[in-house]
Amino acid sequence: MGLFSRNFDRPGPGVNKDEPRKKGAARFFEVLFRDFFDLVKLNVIFCVCILPAVSAFILGLISLLTPIAFIVSLIAAFPVGGALTAYSFCITKLLRDDPGFIWHEFKRKFRENFKQAAVPGIVCAAIIEVQALLWIPLLTGESGIGFEWVAVMLVVF
Repeated sequence: MGLFSRNFDRPGPGVNKDEPRKKGAARFFEVLFRDFFDLVKLNVIFCVCILPAVSAFILGLISLLTPIAFIVSLIAAFPVGGALTAYSFCITKLLRDDPGFIWHEFKRKFRENFKQAAVPGIVCAAIIEVQALLWIPLLTGESGIGFEWVAVMLVVF
């Protein structure tokens, strides 16, 4: 009756050999419950990798939006591309049910793709930063309908 007295070595019904793979919401929740802590670890590693870019951008916002702060934040965004490629690789590996360790796979793919993904990562960070800079006057009510709305709508759509 106790927790430790059961015999888990005894063969049971198991999974049928020809059973099809789950689809839709059932597959989503299966992957979520199985890989939840791996996803949490992966998100923490990704956030640590992009922390320099985010902190430089926030410091640029605090320092009255000077162009020098924007350039510094783009320089700090150098590892964003490598982090995005490593993050995408680890997510697809989790979804394919391939075995592996999150930290080692992330580090390996980050090193492999760091140089190739630097420029696309900086461009991605620049688009996000410009969009954030355009949203600030709109959300604070300092601007009427004008250039900012057109620019934001072009970036969003």
